[in-house]
Amino acid sequence: MAMPVEVMERMLGRLSHFQFVYNVRQDVAESFRPDHLKSKKWLVHEIISHITVVAGDYYFAKKFDRVAVLGSWNSILLKEMLEAATEIGHWDFYDTNYECHRDRDLYCDSNQLPKNYNSFQTDVKDLFAHEDVHKQYDLIINPSCEHMEDIKAVKGPVYALTSNNYEGIKEHINTISKHEELAVKNGINNIVYEGSLKLTNYTRFCTIGSVK
Repeated sequence: MAMPVEVMERMLGRLSHFQFVYNVRQDVAESFRPDHLKSKKWLVHEIISHITVVAGDYYFAKKFDRVAVLGSWNSILLKEMLEAATEIGHWDFYDTNYECHRDRDLYCDSNQLPKNYNSFQTDVKDLFAHEDVHKQYDLIINPSCEHMEDIKAVKGPVYALTSNNYEGIKEHINTISKHEELAVKNGINNIVYEGSLKLTNYTRFCTIGSVK
């Protein structure tokens, strides 16, 4: 799960500039805590390792034309890391908290980064009850499954889901105790990766796959 030093240096430099320009709120800095960093590095590593396309005799990390992130928080780490590993055409970030979307905009503004994304302040549970919404995307990432009810996968996109077993936060309404639960609860039956990552106070679980 090693990340090139230049990627980390660039990202931390941008964060420092962001903090200097906008006097960043505490919860933004919190999204860069060591456990969050480890978790996003792990998620990106597994996405790149297990979602590939074949060209001749070689395997290449797939380019994603459209990516959705459900329960996105500010997704600065996820966006920076995945874009450093492969090409992303466009992102759609979904979160009910307006401040998450504003923080991402300010981060991009302060670092003069292109805004190759849309932000949606909405409840994904109702929106993603519709199959055609899923089918807009190549990749659907839900890094916050513990914060919401299960969303059934549909045939078409690849899904990368993470959850945890940390019950000490009231917003964690849907924790799990083992990684196998993610596939079962979300209807994923073509699994390319399942695993867990032990962190300081909890274990994070991940499933990547699709619907046959």
